[in-house]
Amino acid sequence: MKWKQILPSLLIVTVLSACQASAPEIHPTQTSTEQPQRLIPTDTAIPPTSMPTPSTIATQTKLPSSPENQPDIKFSFISETIPDGTRFNPGEVFRKTWTIKNNSTQNWEGFSLVVESSTPDGELLGSPAIIPLPVSISSGQTVDIAVDLTTHLQDGYYTVYYHLQDQRGTPLENTRIWVNIIVGNANLITNQSVYATYQYSYMEFGVFNVYFCMQMPDERQWYPWNVSLIITDKHYQPEGSRIDPTGATTDYKCFTFSYPFEVSQNTDFQLSIERIELPPEVHLEDNCLRAQSSLRATYPGLDFTCTGPGLFYTNLVVPPGLTTSEADRLILDAMSSTIYGPWLLEAKSP
Repeated sequence: MKWKQILPSLLIVTVLSACQASAPEIHPTQTSTEQPQRLIPTDTAIPPTSMPTPSTIATQTKLPSSPENQPDIKFSFISETIPDGTRFNPGEVFRKTWTIKNNSTQNWEGFSLVVESSTPDGELLGSPAIIPLPVSISSGQTVDIAVDLTTHLQDGYYTVYYHLQDQRGTPLENTRIWVNIIVGNANLITNQSVYATYQYSYMEFGVFNVYFCMQMPDERQWYPWNVSLIITDKHYQPEGSRIDPTGATTDYKCFTFSYPFEVSQNTDFQLSIERIELPPEVHLEDNCLRAQSSLRATYPGLDFTCTGPGLFYTNLVVPPGLTTSEADRLILDAMSSTIYGPWLLEAKSP
């Protein structure tokens, strides 16, 4: 959901009606279905790699609240126009519309949609900071929020996040929506419906930092692994990484990977992302049993016993043609729903 500074934005907020032209329409509640966890057994042997824990994994950022906050503010995202990753020309005008539903047991009185943050910082694509909703939205009512936006003149990737606030200006948790677009010829690397985009890089205290975003399969805790910086055919490994908390609980996640050396201005470099995966310890028992079932069918003779936290599995039986390290990698990949790229991003240091 992103907007930037431009000509006056045309803001349209409508309440749909099922009875008469002026009366609000109540749409049936649509129940979203979580995308099933993906298991990717690999037909070829994969060299063993370690599975370190990211230096920082942010959880959902809590919006400030107050004790007098209304306890039953429930919101459902119904639909949107302009899907994430839609590409536009520089300076192009477009209209973004979100359809949301009041799933609370009470009316929304004097609510607004407000800008929470943006990437790059401050680039709102002409969006107003506060978007008033209809004065009153009844329980169960569906509302469309539409705004005319204009893309930036510079190629790149732009995202703006919003949340609801009540009539007192109190931010309401778990009400985030956003716009995410690509402008111009910004590099887009896609593999298995997962795409990666370079955003920017910078030097800080002798450390080279690269900020990039990925459209993930769903909103779970996907994280990129084996992210190498390549300069003149030399590969460098990061000293640390972190996830941008702004999108940590969405399917569009951004990351900063840090490399402990100076990179000169206008240096061509590549960022190679080997794979993305989920933390296997989340729903560990289910992940292990699913991996066991899948790999037994794909690799006859391969077997193991699922255990608790720490070991993950034991009693490994390796069939002919596989080494122990290859079998370990296959099991961990299956437990982590690993998706291999690679995604290779090309850029120039600022």
